[in-house]
Amino acid sequence: MASNIIYPGREKFFHTFQKIVRARNLIIATELAYRLAKVAHANQKRDSGERYFDHVKAVAWIIIYELIIEAPKRLTIAVVAALLHDLLEDTYAAEEEHLRFIFDKIDPLMTTIIGELTKPDDAKSHEEKWYRLLNSREKLTKIVKGADRLHNVRSLTTCGSIAKMKKIVKETEEIILPWLEKDQQDKNILYLIQAIGNELEDVKAYIEKNK
Repeated sequence: MASNIIYPGREKFFHTFQKIVRARNLIIATELAYRLAKVAHANQKRDSGERYFDHVKAVAWIIIYELIIEAPKRLTIAVVAALLHDLLEDTYAAEEEHLRFIFDKIDPLMTTIIGELTKPDDAKSHEEKWYRLLNSREKLTKIVKGADRLHNVRSLTTCGSIAKMKKIVKETEEIILPWLEKDQQDKNILYLIQAIGNELEDVKAYIEKNK
């Protein structure tokens, strides 16, 4: 179980990021996303009691530290999307058009990915809830969602609810993993599939022990 992983502070986060990304405009875009996420999620806590911002930063860190994305712009797109992946769904800080105004100057794909990761407020069915995500053909969307799910599963035993654990395990096995497996020839997606699978086994063992 990897729930005790220590994620870095801002200095180490950007020091590691800038080993690959050196273009000033890409660094500024990432710094802005980091600050926006920190302010937008400032008053939110996870079930474990940790800052919600620590979750989105952890998702970005998985992409920076555990995966291999050598193209600076693609890494920047993935990290910005990771930092802001819950912004539209869980805060009132910005709308999609606001993000486009800011980030389309770097690459419109940033906001596209964030949008694909956002469940619609007016979804009336299970299919509508997942439609935009599951119909995405963008591999970076899968990478960000995979990193998000990996961190969620890693920290799942801190949520305190066996019922929630079972729900997330079921959702991951029936929806997220099959969707990721369609692109498992991508080395980063394959890594995420395997890492999520390993963590799920630990969670299921925890559930069995504590039921």
